[in-house]
Amino acid sequence: MSSPEQPSMEQTISLTFLTLGSSTVGKSSLITRYAKNIFRESSYSTVGIDYQTKTFSMFDRTIVLKIYDTAGQERFRGLARAYYKNADGILLMYNIADRGSYNDVENWRKEIKENASKKAILLLIGNKCDLEEKRKTSKEEAEKLAKEYEMDYFETSAKTGYNVNEAIEHLVETVLKKKELITSIIKKKKEEKEEAIRIEEMNQKKKKNNCC
Repeated sequence: MSSPEQPSMEQTISLTFLTLGSSTVGKSSLITRYAKNIFRESSYSTVGIDYQTKTFSMFDRTIVLKIYDTAGQERFRGLARAYYKNADGILLMYNIADRGSYNDVENWRKEIKENASKKAILLLIGNKCDLEEKRKTSKEEAEKLAKEYEMDYFETSAKTGYNVNEAIEHLVETVLKKKELITSIIKKKKEEKEEAIRIEEMNQKKKKNNCC
């Protein structure tokens, strides 16, 4: 949960994510579930570009995350490419019940390679895992593909909310670590933990000395 106090600029980190994938994968539903925790059964197809914003806390910092929702249709791809360069992270999505959307992952990866910053972190997401009985792509196959392309992999359901927060915030954490924006925070926490252990050991020694 975010602090009710107004965060300083030093405590705030702004990130931009991009969703990519065919028009059947549920990109709009996924980011709406994440940002607003709601699901619309009959979601309309995105025309061009839309976005959702969510603010939350991680590693003692306020994270302002903007996620752009891109249209999957070919005629809108030129517009989406304008947003590739500024993306810190990319959610590359397919629908586990639609084999065609999985087969399209390779084409989307090529698009990313040609247009996105080399610093952008990719996450492969198999969405609509509530349709398990209609699954067309196994989890093992997708995990193998993700490993081949050096991506992490999550399966999610925008409908039930399963793994949605976990997937997106995993990507946030990965991006922060890659940018080394939280290195000092992690180092400080480690030092504080080591100091607490050292003090506890000293207290234990004092107790033993007092007993003798």
